[in-house]
Amino acid sequence: MTSRRWARGVEGLALLSAVGATIATLHTAYNLSRLRRPRPGTVDESVSVLVPARDEANHIESCVSAVLASTGVAHLELLVFDDASVDGTADVVIHCAAADPRLRLLRGDAEPPPGWLGKPWACAQLAEAATGEVLVFLDADVVLAPTGLAATVGQLRDTSLDLVCP
Repeated sequence: MTSRRWARGVEGLALLSAVGATIATLHTAYNLSRLRRPRPGTVDESVSVLVPARDEANHIESCVSAVLASTGVAHLELLVFDDASVDGTADVVIHCAAADPRLRLLRGDAEPPPGWLGKPWACAQLAEAATGEVLVFLDADVVLAPTGLAATVGQLRDTSLDLVCP
């Protein structure tokens, strides 16, 4: 008798696991059907990509190169704010900027004012210096797909949203 109860218990657990897996699969399928997929296109507006960076010498060149290789954005500016890096981040950006006038380096040497933290202060200074109609904040270790920027701005406009965080 004990082995039969145990077998029924195991069968019950197997059935419960199968039901749980089925529900999870259906939930995933539903979410995928509702997912907004940005479609690449051409952006006519001016776009400012703003990158706060501190000690990102190992990542910044890949980030900057990917942004500058973006397709579908007619008017692009890329601003990198070097927040007192000690690892040569600014030197990497200066080297990249020599080959592309759309890239500008801003430097932050002072501590943030009272009540501010470093990254939000860097982002505020980037936003102040930007000339684009659309501001895109990007971490220095992110590498965009060539159509990623245009697709994201397109989604922002197609959905009449004020903010998109893909």
